[in-house]
Amino acid sequence: MLTSAQATEDESWSQYESISKQQGDFDSTILESECKTAGLKNPIRPEKGDEFDPPESPSAAWWRSVEADEMIATTLSFQTPSGGWSKGVSYHRPPRKLGEAYSPGDKKSRETAATIDNGSTTSEIRFLAEAAIHTSRKDCMAAVQKGLGFLLTSQYPSGGWPQFYPLVGGYHDLVTFNDDAMAKVLSLLMCVADARQPFTFPDAATRQRASEAFRKGIACLMQSQVTHSGKLTGWCSQYEPRSLKPAKGRAFEPVALASAETSRLMQLLMSVEASDAGIATAVNAAGNWLKEVQLHGVLIEKRMDPTAPKGWDRFVVKNPTAPPLWARFYEIETMRPVFGSDDGTLHYALDEIDYGRRVGYDWYDSRPRDVVARQWPEWIAKRTAQDKFPTNP
Repeated sequence: MLTSAQATEDESWSQYESISKQQGDFDSTILESECKTAGLKNPIRPEKGDEFDPPESPSAAWWRSVEADEMIATTLSFQTPSGGWSKGVSYHRPPRKLGEAYSPGDKKSRETAATIDNGSTTSEIRFLAEAAIHTSRKDCMAAVQKGLGFLLTSQYPSGGWPQFYPLVGGYHDLVTFNDDAMAKVLSLLMCVADARQPFTFPDAATRQRASEAFRKGIACLMQSQVTHSGKLTGWCSQYEPRSLKPAKGRAFEPVALASAETSRLMQLLMSVEASDAGIATAVNAAGNWLKEVQLHGVLIEKRMDPTAPKGWDRFVVKNPTAPPLWARFYEIETMRPVFGSDDGTLHYALDEIDYGRRVGYDWYDSRPRDVVARQWPEWIAKRTAQDKFPTNP
């Protein structure tokens, strides 16, 4: 027999799945209605584009420009009925047409689904919040509020976020740390909760909900940090939503510790002002793990090869003067760098995997370098000076 706590937990998951399905059905109905009105048999597929790329730190004059107006209009038009945004859509174009899908992909389940992958949704929310501050446009404020509602609704009862919402199935339903997806969501919610620029206009109720979701997300991070041989280490790229056990992503993405994602989560935790000894333990454990598994004396080189399908190949070469480098994935049991092929097989050397995957994925990363060498020690020094809690590794 289920305990009352287990029954409550099951009810919360059932409710989450029901709301997701209802939202997905509603979103599809909206698009189908648009197609009917426009006389279309099938939705128009938008042209693929780069990821969302507004100007970096635009001037006040830019926000009053025609270019800004056009980009705002297109961004608003591609907000899905659920409140998020898809990925891979070009925003350097006119607004979405009636009956046009929200995603350039060819899968029906993603025609209206939004995602936090590749910075999607969080980037658009931040952009429109900046637009609202600089232009006082009510439609931008409303879109931000709707986008925040999307993030709050799509959070799992366990505190994590799926890659796509409404849920579309497969690995997309896993709690996703990959490519810093969840870190970006939590960073945004922290800004909203603290009323940091540009999120000075959301009301108190929204800030309170953002604060609660943020705390729940941090608890998810603490619970999902991997312990090996009695020691806390880093984080994986994906987790099962309920159990928060590490999970496999795509065929070539193994159940493994992820170096870049771990360093980004360290940055997030170090940015929490009201941090405690638990956060200090998590940060220091992750930092120590990254120090232990860093690679020395190797470089990744791209070399021209006329016999290769793309005319070039990627090699790991020895170089004693090379700065520290990290493999993307580390096998949990052995802490060895691990690489995956499209057929699902795992290998311990880059040259052992198939050519397409070898050159089509970033298997090594330097992003942890500054976190380990500078940001983490500076954070320790600051916390020690403030005597908030012991932070020495």
